[in-house]
Amino acid sequence: MGIFRDRQTVKKKQQWMKRLKQLERILLSIAIVLVGMASLYGIYRLVFFGSSFTVDRIVVEGSWRHLSAERLADLADIRGDENLFWISMDQIHDRIHQNPWVRRAAVRRRLPDTIWIYAEEHEAEAIISDSALFYVDEYGEIFKVPEGGDDRDLPVLTGVDVGESRKMKSGDREKVLEMLKLIRIFSNSEFGKGIDVSEVHFDEVDGYSLTTKKRPMQILFGHAAFDDRMSQIDKMSAAIRGHVGRITYMMVNEPGRLIVKYSSS
Repeated sequence: MGIFRDRQTVKKKQQWMKRLKQLERILLSIAIVLVGMASLYGIYRLVFFGSSFTVDRIVVEGSWRHLSAERLADLADIRGDENLFWISMDQIHDRIHQNPWVRRAAVRRRLPDTIWIYAEEHEAEAIISDSALFYVDEYGEIFKVPEGGDDRDLPVLTGVDVGESRKMKSGDREKVLEMLKLIRIFSNSEFGKGIDVSEVHFDEVDGYSLTTKKRPMQILFGHAAFDDRMSQIDKMSAAIRGHVGRITYMMVNEPGRLIVKYSSS
């Protein structure tokens, strides 16, 4: 009987020791978690409320004609005492895009104290004339109404519908891209060297026509194959220019056919 009681006592002690060790492990785990939480809170306070990540520099990069680093920094509207991580990059991006000359922008944090801004500028390739005048860039994007001292000495595009919303239908945007393409083809051609383009017009029936600025002449290209039709003019360039009189009108809207009209004045 005594041996049985001793065994029971030993067994109970072992069970208590096992429970105590389990309790120690639990308490140790809780202590580790609490220390970790305290450390994280300390890091949180340091990062978001300490002075280590206060904005000290604003770097603005890009190549512009109408924008400047100062104007873009003013638009960004960043206070020097703000914490780097409390500043919304999206809001800065939106504020920068308030300037219509900004085509694309990127805003990044650079630790420990810098906001980096990159901006790309629209380049006006032509002016669309519809209900009003609108600048259009090489991508066919309308971005601004010419104002005050803005340059208006650009080719004018007519025959497309813009409207007050400044948003073209996809078909009209394709027409604008074709007009810009025609200007580039003409300007890079042998015949068109040194001749400024005044206007490109689209007509549903006749297609695309181009009018030059000095000693105006109109050239009807039709609906497609601008490269081929310009090459046709280049091949006949010497004969065309050698004729007496001023060129007023040319038709090259059909393959293998070139009609030139001259004026004696």
